[in-house]
Formats: sequence, structure tokens, C-alpha cells
Amino acid sequence: MEEEHAPERMPDGHPDPRPALTRRTVITGAAGIVALAAVGVGAFRLLQPAGPGKLVPSLIAAKSFYVAHHGGSADWPEMSMEAYRNSVARGVDALEISLARTSDGVWFGLHDKTLDRTSGTSGFIASEHSWNEVRQHKIAYPQTARQGGAAQPYARVEELIDAFGGSHTIFIDPKWVPRTHYGELLTIMERHAEKPTQTFVAKSYCTGLAWSAVKAFHKPVIGHVIPNRKAARVALSKGASGLMVSGVLEVLE
Repeated sequence: MEEEHAPERMPDGHPDPRPALTRRTVITGAAGIVALAAVGVGAFRLLQPAGPGKLVPSLIAAKSFYVAHHGGSADWPEMSMEAYRNSVARGVDALEISLARTSDGVWFGLHDKTLDRTSGTSGFIASEHSWNEVRQHKIAYPQTARQGGAAQPYARVEELIDAFGGSHTIFIDPKWVPRTHYGELLTIMERHAEKPTQTFVAKSYCTGLAWSAVKAFHKPVIGHVIPNRKAARVALSKGASGLMVSGVLEVLE
């Protein structure tokens, strides 16, 4: 699967009938679904909000779709279950999460190496602390939110999959976690999703490709990351099939 990622400022003892989940099957299941591209300038009409969500086959077949970046990182505490619930209620088709791993092997939503930006800590490196230590902290509302609210707990990846893995495609980015731990994540994905190859899209980081180069892959292109309607129109004017939206409220309402 080719991707262009804009820089960010992402048991019954019977045999399991599902195919064994590997990094390759996650990517193959997505059928080379998307290329991600940063937006520039332009104008175009917005997509129409969708309904109950889409798993990978429906997402690939759709002419257009929305993905909630970090659950709507401009509107609610990023990657909290509150953010994901709110974005699903607004009709997004898919969800996106960046993951960190604690010292005791818990995978949870976090974009950075530390909790400093999201919780106001100082030098709190997630991989050096246990899950019990992490969950003493909460995620603050973003300054871009229309209105504030109570800070929210960090969410384990299992929570997100259990809640929405049967209805929404989930884009997963392991971020700073060493590849030696990817097997743990694949096991979680397989255990918690009924149809893992129809639920997950592997998302990774690369830069330096222009829109023309990304479109040359002849894959659906997602504009990334979209904070507002102006940016949405730009991405669509450049040929995006979908939008990975941080500003869910502004773009979809």
C-alpha cells in the first residue's frame, strides 16, 4: 500500500476460521486502499456526510468518504473514546489512531513519544511508564475546540476496536513503537475484530511526494489532515477521494 503522510503540528478450542492476521494481510485486506497527501490551495464542493460507517470493502468502493483524524483532534481530546463517539455520531466513515506502548505492553492512543502536549506533563515518555502510571493522566481539550469540557482518559486500542471495529474502518499507525513489538498489536487486532482484514488499514509515515506523484499510484487519495472547510475544498479540488478530518464539526456540520 502506497501512502503519503503529511507532517503533523499520524479463545473454545476450535480452530479460528479467520485468516491469520499479519502485517501483510492487513495491507492486502485494504487492497492498496489509499495514498495520503497534504493539501495546498483551490476550491471544490464538499462531500456529503455518510451514515453508519464503512468497513474496508465499502470504503474502497465508495466514491467519497470521511476519516476522523485522532477521532476529531481539533474538536475533542484527541484519541479519547469521547472523540471517537462524537465523530461517529457525526457520520464519519472511518477512524484513525496513532499508538504508543507502555512499559508493560499496553497499546493506547498517543501521537507523541510523551504525554507532555496532551496532558501537560514534563518529559513523561510513555514507553518508560506502566499503563497504571499513564492512566493517572488525562487528555486536555484542544485549544481549537468550539467549547471546552472535562479532560478525558487515554484509550486502549482494544476499547476502540471493541466499540467500532465491526462498523468502521480503523486506520492504525504504530508511530514510535519499535517493530519488534508489532506482533503484539497484530494479536490484539485479530482477537478483537471479527473480520480484521476488513477492519484495519496500516498507516505509516513518509514525506516528500507531490500530489501529482501520489495520484500516479492510481489509488484513492485521502487529503490529510483537514481542519476546516477551506482545506476540504482544496483537497477535493486536487482529486482527493476522501478526507482525513481533524475538524469534524466544521467540515461535516
